Amino acid sequence: LTSPARFALLGMELFSSRDIVPDSRSSSKTVRLHRDPSWSLLDFYEIERSVRWICYRRLTRVALQFPDGLLADSYDVVSALKTHVSPHVELYVLADTSYGSCCVDEVAASHVAADAVIHYGYTCFSCPPG
Repeated sequence: LTSPARFALLGMELFSSRDIVPDSRSSSKTVRLHRDPSWSLLDFYEIERSVRWICYRRLTRVALQFPDGLLADSYDVVSALKTHVSPHVELYVLADTSYGSCCVDEVAASHVAADAVIHYGYTCFSCPPG
């Protein structure tokens, strides 16, 4: 099965934002991601698209996964999403990635019984263990 299909079998939906460009100043071994200040938070994190995705699927528990270099924006992203989704939608920030920042952390998402994961940044779609 392809990785997105594996997530469906786990009972979890997956959404990934557009690729975020790695910071060219970082070493080749460590890829640090950053948000260019010229991009608005709403555009960079595709808030409108994320809200439509959450509402269309009637999700109630959504995990938001950020690469380490973008965690500083997580509070603002949650605030922006909260202003547009139902007050019954619970949002959880996954901040302790077990593998690489590009790997969707479905284990952490399952710990909060998330219906779905929104993964910000590049996603490799590696297969979940098992």
